Amino acid sequence: MVSAIVMIISMFPVGNAFAALTNWNGILDQSYIKGNVGASPLWYDNDDTTFAKMNYGSWTSSIAIEVDEVRIVSNKPVQIRLAEQGSYSKPPLYQFTTVGTGQLETFKFAPVKGILFIDLTGTDVTLYEVEFYSASPPDTTPPAVPTGLSGKAVGDDIVLNWLPNTESDFDKYIVYRDGNKILETKDRTVTISGLAKGVDYKFQLSAVDTSGNVSARSPAVTVQIPPPPPPDTTPPAAPIGLKGKGNDKQAILDWTANTESDLAGYIVYQDGKEIHRTTSNSVTVNNLTNGQSYSFAVAAYDTSGNISAKSNSVTVVPSDKIDVNLIPNMDSIIVQVISGTQPFQIDWGSGNDTFNSTQYVITGLQANTDYTVTITDDQGRVWSATINTGDKKGFIPPSFPNPQELFQKMLDMFGTAGTIAVAIIGGAILLGILCVLAMWAWRLLKNWLHRSK
Repeated sequence: MVSAIVMIISMFPVGNAFAALTNWNGILDQSYIKGNVGASPLWYDNDDTTFAKMNYGSWTSSIAIEVDEVRIVSNKPVQIRLAEQGSYSKPPLYQFTTVGTGQLETFKFAPVKGILFIDLTGTDVTLYEVEFYSASPPDTTPPAVPTGLSGKAVGDDIVLNWLPNTESDFDKYIVYRDGNKILETKDRTVTISGLAKGVDYKFQLSAVDTSGNVSARSPAVTVQIPPPPPPDTTPPAAPIGLKGKGNDKQAILDWTANTESDLAGYIVYQDGKEIHRTTSNSVTVNNLTNGQSYSFAVAAYDTSGNISAKSNSVTVVPSDKIDVNLIPNMDSIIVQVISGTQPFQIDWGSGNDTFNSTQYVITGLQANTDYTVTITDDQGRVWSATINTGDKKGFIPPSFPNPQELFQKMLDMFGTAGTIAVAIIGGAILLGILCVLAMWAWRLLKNWLHRSK
């Protein structure tokens, strides 16, 4: 069955020449061109009745598909030639000349695809209709639905991939977003930009063949570009383990490094004011005054600018010398370091040791014996003196730990629980003192009342 009209050229229709004629595909069309062929004629559809005669020239056109039949109506003879593409100078494949009686004339031939020449053999020719037919039925079968469609977010874009169609007449793909066509491509991957973040987008595909048949759409895939993360408002933990020691016009500080993945650095505070930022967990503060007491603390900050609470504070007294006080105690010597940088190396002739505090007791000594005590601090400064242990055991007042150091040690050992323990112990001692004072005051009151009687 001949299936379709490939091309219809209708010029100067007089009446309705083909109105009663039928072909394999139904009633013939009535479209035509107006004007001289050599003067860029205009195309019109069925019912326009305004026309002019074509009185000279030749008309040439490419034929898109193979044809095997020409139907023509003209009032004078018209020559029709069919040649290969690009073969204007070669002999035609087929050539026909109409009788030109105004009646339908049909010419059949082997299928050919090429160039059509229509040559007028005289003036004042009226070419009513020219139609071409193809013996091959048109391709109306769409390609298969594309498969394997997948998508993922890559940065600020969405990338789609799918499996290839294998039809021999495959032409291209159509990509749809949320049901609307957005692009055509012959590739099997596309990158789609300019999309909003945090929004679900549904994508589908259809395949198109060279005859323009479009497949059904593939199942939709939903892809989202992740929204930006919420702002980080969580600060790092407060640094722990801050220690400090004095040097000549310097305070040397170090602490335990924080472990947060987004840690950016540390802030050093001197007497409550920020003086320095560093990425290291140690720092040397310069240009201090020797003999003056300074309080230091540190805080951590992250890449989002969040700042932690401050660490424990330490007091440092810079010094350019080491100063020591020795107290004889018959079988021992009590060493009190007044200034210097810890740790200290101590040597007393019959022994040596290292200590990291402001007081040290040398034990196991002989009474009434001279000992030379030499102490070297962390800065290499040396202090030395000779002292006799004497023959009496003196009373040594108890040495209470520095409350700040005690608090820090409790915090380092027990964390927050240590601070609670310190508070409980301190409260218990205070309560005991108040009870003793109350009992003492009650006894005084009783004695006074008794004497007053």
